[in-house]
Amino acid sequence: MLARTRLAFSGLVLTVMLAGCDDPAEPPDALTEAEALALFKSLEGGIGFGPGDDVDPGPVDTKVACALGGEARVVGTTRVGTAGDTARIAADVMVTPVGCKLSGDGLTFTVDGDPNIRILVTTDIIGFENMIVGGGAEGKIKWRMGDQSGDCSIHMPLEATIDFSNPEDPKVTGGYSGRMCGHDIELGVSLSG
Repeated sequence: MLARTRLAFSGLVLTVMLAGCDDPAEPPDALTEAEALALFKSLEGGIGFGPGDDVDPGPVDTKVACALGGEARVVGTTRVGTAGDTARIAADVMVTPVGCKLSGDGLTFTVDGDPNIRILVTTDIIGFENMIVGGGAEGKIKWRMGDQSGDCSIHMPLEATIDFSNPEDPKVTGGYSGRMCGHDIELGVSLSG
């Protein structure tokens, strides 16, 4: 009789434990790999931290309008220098989006800093025939897309080379390759901006 009571009690505990698992806390929304790539494209194009952006040397502390509304604060420094036949343009800035609305690959996002994105881009122009771009984006943001929302860590190193030896047909190799919102992401750079 004692053995039957223990078995019945064990079954009751198991039933209660399983019932408790039926109502877990809602997990945070997660972006698919394609959505994470779209979010990165929207950031890269909608706030402007790509290798083709104009850079004025000196300290930076400004607010820029986002493509579809909201803004982003940009704080940091930019430098321009030369050595021999090489000119170097370097930007090291923190971008903090606030209600920044962007679009990429047909998807619309609203992003806020959590706390921000550090953008480091160096561009070496060698003899007007080659350009080497390095750096990348690192940080964390909060995103909203429709009724979904979540946070997204960004680790997107950038390495690209542009060969201008044939000015009518420049060759671009490389780009961004890293992690975005928990997904492995690659995105080439282009000259069209």
